[in-house]
Amino acid sequence: MRSLPDLHISARHFLGVGAAITVGLTVAHGVSHLAAAKLGENRITSQLLEWFSLDGEGNFPALFSSLLLLVSAASFLCIGLTSKTDPAQSSIAKYWKGLACIFCFLAIDEAVLIHEKFDNNTLLSWVETNGFLAWPWVILYAVLVLFFVAIYFRFWWNLEKSYRFAYALTAAVYVSAALGLEMVGAFLYTNSSPQLVAMYSYVMALEELLEMLAIVALITINLDYLSRHFGRVALAIERFSITSKAEA
Repeated sequence: MRSLPDLHISARHFLGVGAAITVGLTVAHGVSHLAAAKLGENRITSQLLEWFSLDGEGNFPALFSSLLLLVSAASFLCIGLTSKTDPAQSSIAKYWKGLACIFCFLAIDEAVLIHEKFDNNTLLSWVETNGFLAWPWVILYAVLVLFFVAIYFRFWWNLEKSYRFAYALTAAVYVSAALGLEMVGAFLYTNSSPQLVAMYSYVMALEELLEMLAIVALITINLDYLSRHFGRVALAIERFSITSKAEA
């Protein structure tokens, strides 16, 4: 039976490809908005905005963001499964697997917008908020972030200094964008000033850009961690055959 060729994924190559796609989507976002501003709204410019707007839903940037989160979940799971086989790291395998579950949820959330169910019109209709907290889901997710920090702080502190700094930096960028800039966007969107409302799309675009860059960096760190601690990690796909009892 013919064997499949080896698939090699290096941290450096992933960083280059991930950053290039992120920049490409950002350029496409800018071009589509510039075209709409210069040519006015028509069938072509509306389609471009629908496809490439960074603050859009169900388009190419949203799909890429979901895929990045899913790949990050897979990389965390890979670290967790590999750590379990190493006596020196088996005790922390559960933390890596927990991160895989968290990022799998974030990927689903990015795709189906679970967080938007927690607003003033649905699950949190009893909460009255405005200004920076006009979208109250940020309160719930901020509380979850605090729980996460409380549970994972010791695990994070016991990592090597270089990884401790790298993970902290990517987490700070991602959370600042996902929650901090979302709060700024809520303030701008609900403001009565036309000038402030006009800034909303720029802030949301910056939020999505920083989120994508942070996740690209996170996956790169995970790949580097795998390479440094476990060497080459192989993914084997076994053949699955179906035979009847008579044939057996």
